[in-house]
Amino acid sequence: MRRIPSKLLGVTLVLGLALAGCAEKPAASGGDASAGPKTNFPEPGKVVTMIVPYGVGGGTDIGARLLANDMSKLLDTTINVENKVGASGQIGLTELVSSKPDGYTIAWANAPITSPIYLDPSRKAAFKSEDLVPLGNYVFDPALLVVPKDSPYQSLKDLIDAAKAQPGKIAISASAVLAPGDMVIRALEAAAGVKFSTVYFETAGQQRSALLGGQVAVESGSISEAAGALQSGQVRGLTLFDGTESKFAPGVPTAKSEGYDVEWGSSRILVVPKGTPQDVIDVWTKAIKDASDQEAARGDFDKAFLTQRYMDPAATAAYVKTIDQQVQVFLDQVAKG
Repeated sequence: MRRIPSKLLGVTLVLGLALAGCAEKPAASGGDASAGPKTNFPEPGKVVTMIVPYGVGGGTDIGARLLANDMSKLLDTTINVENKVGASGQIGLTELVSSKPDGYTIAWANAPITSPIYLDPSRKAAFKSEDLVPLGNYVFDPALLVVPKDSPYQSLKDLIDAAKAQPGKIAISASAVLAPGDMVIRALEAAAGVKFSTVYFETAGQQRSALLGGQVAVESGSISEAAGALQSGQVRGLTLFDGTESKFAPGVPTAKSEGYDVEWGSSRILVVPKGTPQDVIDVWTKAIKDASDQEAARGDFDKAFLTQRYMDPAATAAYVKTIDQQVQVFLDQVAKG
């Protein structure tokens, strides 16, 4: 079996350890979470702002609105979802940390895409990791490689063998430098000892057009973005970067099952600014867990091709630290060129 270098082991460890059993862990807020925190938050009639620092209609936005709807009912309050798009989430999260830490402004800080914002000095972020206090994670959207139906690559092994025979020649698309799709390519290169030619596009639609038009041989993205095309037969799944196979991509093997210990994807994390009172954090922690359970029971996640993977605040914080270590490796790679 081919093993990923020790400095990149976080890719596997963070998902194998942090994600696998997080739902069973007790809440980190202290006390009996099932009894409900003792606080008057939220005050009757006071509106909550939920910042989605990504585009309308994307996977994060869809899931955020599902959760906002359920949490508003659970808390008997109004939650207004506001999309503050720009700089891969930096604009929206800057607004969050500038807000009063009273629980009435919350935001989504996806991992790993948030990490470069505060780890890269050139971004000149107004916040650090510790300024974003996690309330929990509710979805892990695993990375996936897809190819055209008539692709000569029938397996990940076929792709790796081709990359070894043609170093730097096999074109794979990603949405941006250090986007999740780009990071998984870098992790796979390290694990397999190969080099691809990564081509960047601004949108998932442009990636798909490039794939079907023959501009690239492989598309790197997420399962939520590709599930519809997989089901319609427009594309074929090559490999999934998760610990187990997915019901959204039946028959698509995991990278680990083919000998490469790489697990990667996008995690959806709800955060509040540092300084938010613990009793308020406890209210949100319980609300996100309860809303997540309700949506899973109704099948809302399945309809949006979202893979539920709940983590409590403590597990989420530990997960983010490990992700930060991995992303720092990638940032160093980019800096070296």
